[in-house]
Amino acid sequence: MKFHKSYAVLEEQNRGLRQERDALLTQLDAAHEAIAALQKRLGRPSTKTQHRSVKNVAKLHKAVPLPPAQRWGVLDTTPFSSPSLTDYTKLVYRDGKLIDTECRNAGYMKHTEASAKKTTDPWTALNAGVMYTTKLRESQLNPSESVESEPGPESEESQLSLPTPDIPYDEEEDQNDTERTLSLLTRLNNPQDDAFFSDPATGASIIQLPFSLQMSLLERAYDLVRQGTFLYIKTHWPKSQLRYFPEHWKQIRFGFTELEDSGFSRGRTSSDRNKDRIADAMFSIIPLRNILCHPSYVQDLKCLDSLLKSAQGLLVLLDDERRALEVRGLRERIQEEAREILSEIERREGFKTLPGDEEPWPIHIQLMFEHVLQDLQKERMAPEVIVRAAREWRSRGYRVGEDEAGFQERVEEARERMRLVEVVKGVDSGTSSESGSESSITSGTDTAWSSDSTTAVEQDLDKLAASDAGDGWSNCKAIQSRAPESWQTGW
Repeated sequence: MKFHKSYAVLEEQNRGLRQERDALLTQLDAAHEAIAALQKRLGRPSTKTQHRSVKNVAKLHKAVPLPPAQRWGVLDTTPFSSPSLTDYTKLVYRDGKLIDTECRNAGYMKHTEASAKKTTDPWTALNAGVMYTTKLRESQLNPSESVESEPGPESEESQLSLPTPDIPYDEEEDQNDTERTLSLLTRLNNPQDDAFFSDPATGASIIQLPFSLQMSLLERAYDLVRQGTFLYIKTHWPKSQLRYFPEHWKQIRFGFTELEDSGFSRGRTSSDRNKDRIADAMFSIIPLRNILCHPSYVQDLKCLDSLLKSAQGLLVLLDDERRALEVRGLRERIQEEAREILSEIERREGFKTLPGDEEPWPIHIQLMFEHVLQDLQKERMAPEVIVRAAREWRSRGYRVGEDEAGFQERVEEARERMRLVEVVKGVDSGTSSESGSESSITSGTDTAWSSDSTTAVEQDLDKLAASDAGDGWSNCKAIQSRAPESWQTGW
């Protein structure tokens, strides 16, 4: 009985609330009409809500028949009306409780630093604190729902600017900015470099620099990168520097095993992200170290530039601007030397000389000519002036270096020395065979023959010594001349 009484009281209160709501909706509709009329008077377009008209909603609610009054003791089984008709306010759950949408969303829907960084404007998102609210969803579904109001004087609250959030210092981001700035300043990745090495007209894929110049550029870059690495490790990781490189920058060696033994591992992750990046860059110096430990020609200028670029990249990562700029100068030296070689070939093409009076080409250019003539693909890629010069060089009938001044004289001198050595060996072998043989010749005849042969050998040796005086072979021949006597004495 008490249950039915309380239910009837609640039903009566519900009817009263619905009537109050209908009255408020009617007033709201009248306010909308007044605003529309005012906007029309001011010449502004009307902004109507996309929802159902307030009058229609009110009439719809008024059209709902009220349940008949129930007598006490009779159970009222009439269902309540739909919540969409009776409850105009949107409710959401916040921490397990229903709250109005005017309030902030639940804590789990707020941005964290990690989620805010994924947005286009991280600090604005972090200050707002809400990822996706019910109100935001409503405004996206109904963008024209809000009514444009007349411009009025700004309130004191709107004039107050929000405090700027304290942005925490990100050391890794700061290092990335410094690296990008220094990379641009030192022109680490200059598009003009790729254009030069890929253009067939420059001959960069064919031209070869002198070996001494190549080694000079590579050695200087290698020394610079070792100096910069030593100073960085000494500043940032003093314990590692004291353990592995205690005295001098030349103790740093960029071999694979040597880097592993020094505490720098490639492809491994540690708590120090910067050290991992530097370790990866240090391993890129290994080809530069290998070619200096095993000197050989670098026939491709782009490959030579990439060796220097790896050193410059590590210096940029170490924030060593001075040394990075110096290595950049070494890279530009490669292009300058290549242009000079091409200009020299073009200059000589216009000269007309008599056969035999041609000026010999430097060895590195002759090697380039040989590679062009042996490889058809290189011949197609080379500039025409280089191909013509290579064919003219081949027509002389020389191999690499044979037309160098004094080369033929040195060859003849070497051949003469070989002939003299063979004569000495032949005389020594003849004397040894005669002294060791036994014959039935009389002792007088044997003595006469021995004296005659010894005299002939001594005469030959005297001639050889006189002809080879001062050439470094006299001592060798003196030793050989005394050998037969020692053998005879031993026998």
